[in-house]
Amino acid sequence: GFHSDILCAVGPRLERMDPFPTVFIGHGPGPAFLLDENDVSFKPGGVFGPKQAQSTSNTTSPAVQYMRKFAELLPRRPKATIIVSAHWVEDVVKVNVSPRPPMLFDYYNFPAHTYKYNYPAPGDPMLAQRVIASLRDAGFQVEEERRRGFDHGVFVPMSIMFPKAEVPIVEMAQT
Repeated sequence: GFHSDILCAVGPRLERMDPFPTVFIGHGPGPAFLLDENDVSFKPGGVFGPKQAQSTSNTTSPAVQYMRKFAELLPRRPKATIIVSAHWVEDVVKVNVSPRPPMLFDYYNFPAHTYKYNYPAPGDPMLAQRVIASLRDAGFQVEEERRRGFDHGVFVPMSIMFPKAEVPIVEMAQT
């Protein structure tokens, strides 16, 4: 599959960076984990009603607790992160090379204020170029992306794990 191919292709070239292990972190429905437990103001006709929203957006949920502790469990703060988003699918691999990606609110029927979140983590154009070079060396077709913003698969877990937005992010599309 794509993910294992990418890890094999990118891994050897990036080993010099002293990488952290690869992890999967789920983020719940849309921005639900960013909502206060009492904020269940989903629009009528939305995917989630108050009962479901309350159970998934509860900030005391095990998933949110784990994400909040995640940074503390690491041996040190990462220099950067590479995130392959489940919410960005393209015909070819794309890598975001922007130094300051905007936000992309790729969900619907959530409260109006959830479309105003800001997670100002920087991109890392130099790391993005290294990822692109590694993938091309391994035979992948790769394109640079300069305008796409961080989708909720990026900003929801990262804002919980690293709320100061100090860790640069390189987001990648899957194929």
